[in-house]
Amino acid sequence: LHLALQAPENLTIRQALRWGQVKALGGSDELLAEVLSSRMVKDLSNDAVWSRLLEKVIARANFNPRNFGIISDTLLESFYEGKHGRAEALVNLPLRELLCHSKRYWENLVRLNQENIPTSRKVHISCANVRWDLHCLKMQPWASLPGTRPFEAPCFHQGETFQCRIQELTYPWQLVVESRAMKHCVDSYGKSCKLGVCSIFSMRSERIIEGKSVITSRLTIEVSRKTRRILQVRGRWNQYFHPSRIPILHKWARELRLTM
Repeated sequence: LHLALQAPENLTIRQALRWGQVKALGGSDELLAEVLSSRMVKDLSNDAVWSRLLEKVIARANFNPRNFGIISDTLLESFYEGKHGRAEALVNLPLRELLCHSKRYWENLVRLNQENIPTSRKVHISCANVRWDLHCLKMQPWASLPGTRPFEAPCFHQGETFQCRIQELTYPWQLVVESRAMKHCVDSYGKSCKLGVCSIFSMRSERIIEGKSVITSRLTIEVSRKTRRILQVRGRWNQYFHPSRIPILHKWARELRLTM
């Protein structure tokens, strides 16, 4: 705080606090400039993560300050999605691994949004404006299937009873999360969802383990928007399931007036 009070007068209060923090940790002027121009400078709600990140990058003598924004924006995306635990896990990775993950994350968003990016525009994930545009594209939802409403029912599997929920995925980032959880290619269905060709649903179970709610993706479901027919049901590693053999899907299909 003593150093923050000595920050240049043209800085905002948030910038001054980060200025003092970086100075106290012994960060370089180049890193300081990157931190002050990053989006994370406005976030004062997750300081445990940001303090850990600053400590890591400053401790690494050969860290390129230009990579700070790529990492901090990746952590911000986890906060936007409500995945605070994931952000904490990421920031505890070795710095090299964290940077590689962050680069893959933004390169994947570039690939998923290629049709929305003008061909004349050069796209570099090291550019903060490019990452912001990708964030905005990622947060734009498409229309949900008409008549969709929340659905929950108890499930029975291998002698265990747990609550199941089927929800529609209406954001690009939700498809990415589902794809990673289920180890299949549903993240490539974003364009079809935007064009109104299909709707994607995720069936998830909720169990209480050691007093905490644990939500697990079980099935990914594709529905034709035109015919309201269930086109395919896939499990982890793209395992095929016939919808007629899953009792909970019968009840869900009747409520939403879907066919199998």
